[in-house]
Amino acid sequence: MKLHHYFGILLLSILWQSCDKDEITYPYVLEYQSLEFNNTQWYVLTANAQTPVNTPASVVGFDEVLLVDLISDFAAPVYNRLEFLSDTTVMIRFAEQGFSFDTILPYSVNQGITSIKIGPSPEEALLFYKGPGDNSLVSGVVSTYHSFKLPNGMVDYSPLTIDYTIERNPLIILNQLRMEENLMAGDTVGVNLSGYLFE
Repeated sequence: MKLHHYFGILLLSILWQSCDKDEITYPYVLEYQSLEFNNTQWYVLTANAQTPVNTPASVVGFDEVLLVDLISDFAAPVYNRLEFLSDTTVMIRFAEQGFSFDTILPYSVNQGITSIKIGPSPEEALLFYKGPGDNSLVSGVVSTYHSFKLPNGMVDYSPLTIDYTIERNPLIILNQLRMEENLMAGDTVGVNLSGYLFE
């Protein structure tokens, strides 16, 4: 192969690779837009698995109540603006009860998950998964509610639990609940996977 042919192919390859990459221009801003609400999925546990069921009669209207909770100040994110300054730093605006402040924090992206460090330990991080838009992100929230049997054989229900998580597989969440709450066959569990959209 002649030398000028080689350099021509090399140049075309470099240009193709540069066009193929998603170019990100810093800084760019994402703001909290809305709650992406999904219907709660209900399951009845068996000894080693779970069976999907319709919404139990005892919790009809659960999603309507949960929706109000998730958009309230109690559950909605206390940060409403993310300004990505570079590929390693982000400025977050925290806002609550009419008071707001900005702080710059380190972040990283790994396998589509954006992790913003808010403390020294790995667990102290705000986690986001990729949203529907080009640069949009979603802060995932899981809400769980389950029945359990009292010593007298009567059935009671747990308090509603709301946690931020990027886990989107309800079966993994069910298995965690089964161990943490010592759930048994016959218990009913509701799992709601929603998220807060930033774009």
